Amino acid sequence: MNTGASIPSSGPTVAWIEPASAKAAFFREVAAGFPAEWRSLFLTEHAKLESRLRRAGLAVHRLADLPPEGRAPSPQEVDEALGPLLRATASDPSAVRRRASTWIRRIDPWLERQRVVAGIVWGGSSLLPSVTAARIRQRGGTALVLQNGYFPGTVQVDPEGCNASARAVRALPEVLASWRANPAKEAELARVLAAFREAGPRPRPKPPPALPPPSLGARAAHLRTHLPVQIHRLRTVLRFPNRHIRRARHPLPDSFVLLPLQVREDTQLHLHSPVWGNRLEELVPALGRALAEVDPSLPLVVKLHPKDESSDYDRLAAAHPEVVFVDRIPMPECLRKARAVVTVNSTAGFEALCHDLPVLMLGENFYGLPGVVEKAVSRADLGPALERTLTGHPDRERRRKLLLWTYHRFLVHGHYRDGGAESVQSVRDALLGYLRDTKVDPGPS
Repeated sequence: MNTGASIPSSGPTVAWIEPASAKAAFFREVAAGFPAEWRSLFLTEHAKLESRLRRAGLAVHRLADLPPEGRAPSPQEVDEALGPLLRATASDPSAVRRRASTWIRRIDPWLERQRVVAGIVWGGSSLLPSVTAARIRQRGGTALVLQNGYFPGTVQVDPEGCNASARAVRALPEVLASWRANPAKEAELARVLAAFREAGPRPRPKPPPALPPPSLGARAAHLRTHLPVQIHRLRTVLRFPNRHIRRARHPLPDSFVLLPLQVREDTQLHLHSPVWGNRLEELVPALGRALAEVDPSLPLVVKLHPKDESSDYDRLAAAHPEVVFVDRIPMPECLRKARAVVTVNSTAGFEALCHDLPVLMLGENFYGLPGVVEKAVSRADLGPALERTLTGHPDRERRRKLLLWTYHRFLVHGHYRDGGAESVQSVRDALLGYLRDTKVDPGPS
């Protein structure tokens, strides 16, 4: 049994938990500049990633190679490790709980042996990152969650979650109330917003050096494990979802209310959408009816999400010809013509704020503050909230402060697609800032 490179016991370990290959290549660069007392170890359940990391000379362990020798966790511990998303969305909850219980028995002794006191996860909603991060926190360590930021070339870093789940969001109202003007920071944000609204071609950053290719054996193991998933994905694509919408290619009206759809399985819809959940096919006609009553002159434009490969809205579009469905039109072009934007809790709502548009929010996200957006708190409130959105006046000063806080405080100016020195150092500094607050002493520097 090959359990990967061992970690000396003289110092604590940072575990990089199940990053995709592109993120792992970036994290390798970030970890290379950590202080010597912090040791890095990758954990994965995928043979291909293990092979690539090992060929790059990195310490890596694969979950299947860890013996299940720890104690059996309690049902409460399993629920905590799964987190609210997996508990809510598992198609076979009993099977997921059994798997999580077995994985905890593998992970707990491994955390002890390797002196893991901190974990880094991207998103953190899939099973291995969720379970490992929960067990690290249970031991008194720190688990940091990273996610894409709201401006190009940025990421979120937080010890509890991303978007509405981020710990940094809790004090946001008080922070905005006490925010003081800084002309230099405001001028920088003004330049960023101007470029963001224009959305012209941007220079492509130089990616970090790629990991070596996996071995043939790892490729074969990956294929055996993931072939059913790939077949299912292929079947989904071959059904040609939304083909009628894509063929129609409707032009944008001169003015309209925009509803950008989200990926149906988006974590944000499951965790932070108390009114509609992920039932977007119910939201579209309800919003169409509400808009017809509030302002019949404004059409409803529904934009498909470019990464949603499985949801098919062709029947919905055919049943509601008064609604304009669009697909390939870039979001900046839509926002330049939109009168207002309705969103559950997507990034598109934040983009609308950057374009100074009225926003109606149906769920929860960090930017859903009174005065910044309107909110519908129930299905019955959809019409009144839409009327408030179209006739009211947002608090532009509070919006400005929110954008300043987001750009200068909330987001880290670096990204895994950018392997430049500034990007790597910015993310490294953000991670180390949290890791230095961990309860476990990393030893002498």
